[in-house]
Amino acid sequence: MAGAPGGFMLRKLQVLVASAVLLASHAAFASPPGEEPSPASPPSAGADPLFPHAGHFSGTVASGVPFVGVGEAAYGFTDKLALGAMVGATPNVGAIQGTLGVGLRPRGVVFTSGAWRSSLVAPVLYYPKVSGFGGEMEPWMLVQPTLTLERSLGTDTSAHVGVGLIAAACMDSIVTLGKEHDMDGGVWNTATVGGSTRLGPHTTVFAEAGVVLRGVAPAQDWIGGPAIAFVGVSREL
Repeated sequence: MAGAPGGFMLRKLQVLVASAVLLASHAAFASPPGEEPSPASPPSAGADPLFPHAGHFSGTVASGVPFVGVGEAAYGFTDKLALGAMVGATPNVGAIQGTLGVGLRPRGVVFTSGAWRSSLVAPVLYYPKVSGFGGEMEPWMLVQPTLTLERSLGTDTSAHVGVGLIAAACMDSIVTLGKEHDMDGGVWNTATVGGSTRLGPHTTVFAEAGVVLRGVAPAQDWIGGPAIAFVGVSREL
């Protein structure tokens, strides 16, 4: 049965009032004429000691083997491409021969897919002859490209594995194209595993362990032994 005329008019009035409220709400929150709506904020980046955001610097300190102390200042050209300047040192202690290395550490993202990311990191280090830091050796250079596969374990934590190479030669060998040399250089392969976790909005703690190999066996002829390990803290500035 149809309702009474008064009820019909009341319902119609209610609909008109609700429509007016909705329109007013839309107008109140809409962007002013000529302005584009602000894009939604991107999700928070995960823990990432390798790649400072585009246009930002980061500072890193670490300790381990072969360097007791390591420092790096890096700049992010994009969110997926960065370059760092680094120095690492271990002083001579008793019968233990130290070392000192300075150089660059370029890195870039190879691909990303969901929670997975692959990166190429390729530090190039020069080891000068410095008294008290392995000064008995002639100057030499090292390059260590490593391809990593990383999995995000949440917003703040990630883990990775990596495979790579180490190529080392003394400066005399490089300049003379191998005709003269004061140390036996060569090429070794590496395997690494590590991870990182974010302590705050801009600070990340990380760790990595690895081994220098000759094929599948630990490389006993590698300077300082086959073990590689370090732990450190990185902060985006």
